Amino acid sequence: MSTLQDITIKKAILTPCKGSEEGAKPADGIGIERAVVKIDYFEDILSPNVTCYLKINSSSNVYGKTPLRGFERLDLNVGTGNGDLIFDETEERPPLYVSAVKDLIQSEGNESFTLVCKTKECFDNEVSRCGKRYGKVPISAHVRDILTNTLKVKDDRIKEIEDCATSYSFMGNMKKPFHTLIWLSPKASVAKQGTSGTSGQGKEAKAKGTSGYFFYENYDGFHFRSIESMLSGKKNVKSADDKVIPQYTATGVADRETTNRQIIHFFVDKNTDLQKNLRIGLYNNLQYFFDPINWQLDAIRFQLKDERNNLEKTAGESSYIPLPGEGDDAPLTNFSSRIMSRIGDTGMLDGSVSEDTQSSGRDPSDMCKSFSRYNLLLTQSLNIVIPCNTALRAGDLIHITLPSSTPTEGNLKEADKAQGGNYLIRSLRHHFEIAGGTNTTSLNLIRDSYGTEN
Repeated sequence: MSTLQDITIKKAILTPCKGSEEGAKPADGIGIERAVVKIDYFEDILSPNVTCYLKINSSSNVYGKTPLRGFERLDLNVGTGNGDLIFDETEERPPLYVSAVKDLIQSEGNESFTLVCKTKECFDNEVSRCGKRYGKVPISAHVRDILTNTLKVKDDRIKEIEDCATSYSFMGNMKKPFHTLIWLSPKASVAKQGTSGTSGQGKEAKAKGTSGYFFYENYDGFHFRSIESMLSGKKNVKSADDKVIPQYTATGVADRETTNRQIIHFFVDKNTDLQKNLRIGLYNNLQYFFDPINWQLDAIRFQLKDERNNLEKTAGESSYIPLPGEGDDAPLTNFSSRIMSRIGDTGMLDGSVSEDTQSSGRDPSDMCKSFSRYNLLLTQSLNIVIPCNTALRAGDLIHITLPSSTPTEGNLKEADKAQGGNYLIRSLRHHFEIAGGTNTTSLNLIRDSYGTEN
């Protein structure tokens, strides 16, 4: 059980702002290795930046000596039995920068406070704007352009930008880069899938396919990935190279492999909520799309039951997703439970009104498709606590085995085939208590279906 106990703060150096300029050395800073009592590191696929909290308890006036005013550089190296957590410029890893100082308590001979630290791109985002017109190219090209030319992110920090089929032209409108990148994500599709049928003359069209990407930062860098790619366990949806999926088993399950891969604690955070799913239009939604050029109103319907077999990948053993009331003569899912509307942007970027007037390229049905796909992925949510493993990343898959409620011989339990299986790591927290030895990783896991293949 070395991963639960062994932890070493190999380096924790605070460099004042004047030493944060390019070319400065961590040697100019102040070592706080002995003052760190607790570290919490967070990453989330719904967040464009990682965050690290350091609890400091010192009798050497760290707060006054630095002094801490914000944007001090932190070079941090935490050694564990399952790999090191490194934010160290000398190790060719991006350092962290102080964002805030919280919970400052000073008394005679002692002080305690919490440092909130983030990567530099978080602060660059606050002083950058997307101020130009972006031409009609794939959204993935816009993502790379904004990261490289607007945020000035180094190539080694851009870990993965997955290609998408949706070409889109838009105005930056002086929005911040992270806001723009997250705004673009639900508009992107892996394949060109629009609508089928007729619309605008009393008949409905059907939305085909799915939309939805995630833009986020984890320990490896920045990612722009489709839901299908993330659920496939592959780095690229077109690649045949599967990434090894780590496996964890809850205590009490028969044939548990090793204590190093055990689930210390777990609880279901969220399961199916039919009323909420109906309100958000998960199963069936209707979108009215108005074209201001020809004054045509399109009605586009998305029905999950028609598209579930076309999903490229789900987390469970089958892409078939059961729906409530399925098999009844008139199940609830046959009716649109959410109605949305959107105005088209045809002619707004080329400044002309003619037969050759072009649209921005945005899929008219992307709202109804992406709303359903995102919420389907979030249908199940499970929290687990495991021994600290710094090799895990938000956005990766993990396979878990949970016990059933039926005991077997020796008080061991059979594996629950419905609740176990592959889950997507939505967020994680590495928790280090230097003196207590309780060093764990907490994971919030999500998925869109049930069952395990094993």
